[in-house]
Amino acid sequence: MPQLRLAWRVFLAVEAVAVLASATSGVFQNSVGVFLWGTGFVLTLPGTVLVGPLVESALWSGRLGLRSIYALELLAAVAANAVLWACGLWVIRKVRARGAS
Repeated sequence: MPQLRLAWRVFLAVEAVAVLASATSGVFQNSVGVFLWGTGFVLTLPGTVLVGPLVESALWSGRLGLRSIYALELLAAVAANAVLWACGLWVIRKVRARGAS
């Protein structure tokens, strides 16, 4: 099995914190819940901005509940963040390779 590079380990750690913070924010009815929601929102922000409205508009008129729509939106945001992360790593790799030659 190929070894995960450090950059992808960092991505997985950040997204795991984001998903856990988003999932547990509703448990707390005080400032802790607000902090967890804000943390999850900021850490998934690029993906949420890109795919959030698409997921909501596609699923809003369906039979899914709010929690299901939110979970699907969160998964789509993590997937979009992974694509953006991969593009960023590709650009960094190209810039480093160009600078080395």
